[in-house]
Amino acid sequence: MKARISDAQQLAHILEVYERASRQVINMDKSYIMFSPNTNQSMRTEMKACLSIDHEANGENYLGLPVSVGKTRKNDL
Repeated sequence: MKARISDAQQLAHILEVYERASRQVINMDKSYIMFSPNTNQSMRTEMKACLSIDHEANGENYLGLPVSVGKTRKNDL
């Protein structure tokens, strides 16, 4: 998603609908958010507040695998 408050609000709504439908609660204390390196700090702060997520994923692993999946652009230069 784009780093916009409207997108964060939409994601928060989707997660809320999921919680109601599944009767499961997402533990935001265990949740992480990942940003593009060019996302400014004020937008990061606003989005984390909107989603109630305090932690940023920076080279984190989940089940032994890197969280970040995709093509590296360093080789494209």
